[in-house]
Amino acid sequence: RNASSQLAGVLSQRIAQIRRDLLDFLAQAEAAIDYPEDEIEVMPPVRAVESIQTVLGEIEGLLASARVGKILREGLRTVIAGRPNVGKSSLLNALLGEDRALVTEIPGTTRDSIEEYLDLRGIPLRIVDTAGLRDSDDRIEQLGIQRTREFLSSAALILFLLDASRPLTNEDIETFASLPPVPVIIVVNKMDLPQLLDSAQWQQLAGAYTVVPISAKERTGFVELERAIERLVLEGAGWNSEMFFVSNARHYESLDQARTSLLSALTALRDGLPLDCATIDLRAALAALGQITGETVSDEIVREIFAKFCLGK
Repeated sequence: RNASSQLAGVLSQRIAQIRRDLLDFLAQAEAAIDYPEDEIEVMPPVRAVESIQTVLGEIEGLLASARVGKILREGLRTVIAGRPNVGKSSLLNALLGEDRALVTEIPGTTRDSIEEYLDLRGIPLRIVDTAGLRDSDDRIEQLGIQRTREFLSSAALILFLLDASRPLTNEDIETFASLPPVPVIIVVNKMDLPQLLDSAQWQQLAGAYTVVPISAKERTGFVELERAIERLVLEGAGWNSEMFFVSNARHYESLDQARTSLLSALTALRDGLPLDCATIDLRAALAALGQITGETVSDEIVREIFAKFCLGK
């Protein structure tokens, strides 16, 4: 749906409208500055600020959509983490619907990380099963734990597993406290076994984080887990079925340049500088948006064209 919207020119149409609004404002401002003898009304600073804020709001909305666009393009790096033998590999296998990772009752079975792609309700996940986090004298297991830490540092979402059949341990608490500041879903696994983990304990550990009880062995609780992941990914972007997302890195860069220029123009006006100081930044914002629609071509591209092609000869 997002690709079809791009092909239909939805983004170009939105950018073109933003450029028209900005161009109308810029034309009035520069006409008043350049032709004072014609007594063109100069836009009051308050109204100028409001006009720029309106355009800025449109651009920031497009930039916010790029987070989901990046996920659509690259997949959401999702890391399954927890101490050994809580069922991380079982969860991976259950999500994939196949026995991708070895599963035994022996702690430390997973020595290396396994990464797979998974389509979850239309959301592409790059899901990683990792070695259990604990102190170990085993050199190979230490390397696996080091790799787990590396994956966690680049994670966009962490599924942190607890074992409902065992009491909460210091390892659980310390590992949870060491997680990077990214979205976390606490998954309480092995709900099919007699429960020794008090629900009050996991709720206290979780705080504001989402908690989903499951059984990877019986495949129960997975609908709730999928919904929790979907909410984290899409609801923050104000998702609805009609919207599209900025999924091109070059488009994002141009929009970000336009935002920076508009913020600079707002600062100039709020500091009481003349309107013509702000128009410099507004022209820069207009040029950045034009890079997306093709109405502005950078000097770098022009140089590249003349370097590669025999033009004008």
